[in-house]
Amino acid sequence: MEAFLRMLIHAQSNNWLRGIRASMNGPRINHLFFADDALLLLRNKKCDVDALLNIHRDPNTPRVQRQLFGDLLGMKVVDKLDNYLGLPLLVGKKKTLAFQEITNHFSCRINSWSKINLSFGGGVIEDMQAKICRTWWTGNERGRDIRLFNLASLGRHVWRLITFKDTLCYKFLSTKYFPEGDIFHPKRVDKPSFTWLSIVEAAKVINDGFGWQVGNGECINIHTNNWGLEGLNGDALNSNIMNPKERRLKELWIKNSRRWNNERVCELYGKELGDQICNLSIGDESQSDRVVWLHNPFGSFSTKSAYSWFMLKKMGLSPYRFFWKAIWKLDTLPKIWVFTWRTGHEILPTNVKIAFIRQGFRQECPRCDFEKETLNHALEDCPTIRAILSIGGLDNSLITKDYHCYIDWLEDVMRWEKPPRGHMKINFDASISRNRTNFGVLARDKEGFVIGGGEGLKNEMMSAEWAEIYAFEEKINMACALNIKITMVFEIDNASLSNRVKHHSTNVTIIGARVKDSIKALENFKSATLCWANRCCNMVADFICKKVSSDSYNWFFYMDYPLEIHELVINDAI
Repeated sequence: MEAFLRMLIHAQSNNWLRGIRASMNGPRINHLFFADDALLLLRNKKCDVDALLNIHRDPNTPRVQRQLFGDLLGMKVVDKLDNYLGLPLLVGKKKTLAFQEITNHFSCRINSWSKINLSFGGGVIEDMQAKICRTWWTGNERGRDIRLFNLASLGRHVWRLITFKDTLCYKFLSTKYFPEGDIFHPKRVDKPSFTWLSIVEAAKVINDGFGWQVGNGECINIHTNNWGLEGLNGDALNSNIMNPKERRLKELWIKNSRRWNNERVCELYGKELGDQICNLSIGDESQSDRVVWLHNPFGSFSTKSAYSWFMLKKMGLSPYRFFWKAIWKLDTLPKIWVFTWRTGHEILPTNVKIAFIRQGFRQECPRCDFEKETLNHALEDCPTIRAILSIGGLDNSLITKDYHCYIDWLEDVMRWEKPPRGHMKINFDASISRNRTNFGVLARDKEGFVIGGGEGLKNEMMSAEWAEIYAFEEKINMACALNIKITMVFEIDNASLSNRVKHHSTNVTIIGARVKDSIKALENFKSATLCWANRCCNMVADFICKKVSSDSYNWFFYMDYPLEIHELVINDAI
């Protein structure tokens, strides 16, 4: 295939094969390769056939001429193109006819089932639906919406046309359908192809899921584009006081400055939305505005995230939906699934529940006979239950303590861990208060002894993620100042930043570009790793953050750390 490709390129460069094009100014194409298959595209002229090894059959070519070309090439001339990879090669105006073979085959398979003998109670019909779904994707889910899944899959083509503008596909389609480069606002054309109609339909549906991230402010049109936040577009503007000259985003900044004009932004968007906009960080001058997928923290589009977004819009977001999804996937006994589900929905048959529907039923606990048997009493507060939990190995202090939720119970057990021998661990934290950003950093060795640290502030309001990145950069600067030659362990309690650092190569957001610049500084160390820890394991850095909020100055220290953190340091070191 490589030799064949070079022959085609050589023929095209010498103008022996001109190929075809979809629009007057579009690029010419004479071949498309996929794996070991080749699709050749050329004019129905004998000179082109003589110059190449194959010919694309044009329906306007006379049968006699087609037969002549077939005899020259020693190939069979067919009246109808077969399917390729299960789908028709050509789709004309009659789309139903193009896909008729697929639908007929599917109908024949379904009609052969003995549906009279099937029972909904036995789960057979539901299992058949699951098998149909698994034909299209891997997994065990039974309720996938095939239409939404198809739109999410088509969304990948939209994303490729947004991000990969140096490809032949982009040049071919953009020249004909969206010459201005905006796929969400294409021009009207006569007789668009079936491929383009499918892509543009997906673009209409997923348009609200894309948004511009603020870079230099040159490309974002505040009247027509989605930007910054989901739902932030021209509809959110107060058109009554809008200046016609205010079209580009940078016109909402203070003149000759990369800072928001807070007063003007609040006038145009209102106080609540205006405050959210003013908290959006602005990229560096070298970073241009770019379109990202708002439903992925890394900004990249994926079929999975798009389908989840469609389903959330369709069904609504329950606060416990993802919790129950995780519960049902646990590798445990089915009776534990059911018990957990019934507990979470408070439908266990406690005496209080039974007395609610049966008059005269006794509500007291049958074990202690002291308090009413509510759900909390039956599972935790009853003395008999607490004794059983203690026998099971749980610390009595964890049982008797009053926790608001079980997550607090788990966090109380967790604590800071010392780094391995030959390593040094640096913890940091950031906070936002009074229109400024505070940070705290602390470096400790394998014994938990303090090597250095610092506290500082920046008189600028940031989002939580940007504040953590700022603290991350200061942490690296402090490590460089300490001239540490051993392996570094950077521990952070922000899960979002941790994921951005680990997946920085696939992150296309403005924040991702800043993270990549920060990671380059790690090359100054012998070795450096980054890990996530729960917030309860980062108490010292958190305390330093709160301390700088009252001190209002920058300060770095070495082993002579502040006395205020001494007790916390000792507790971690023990």
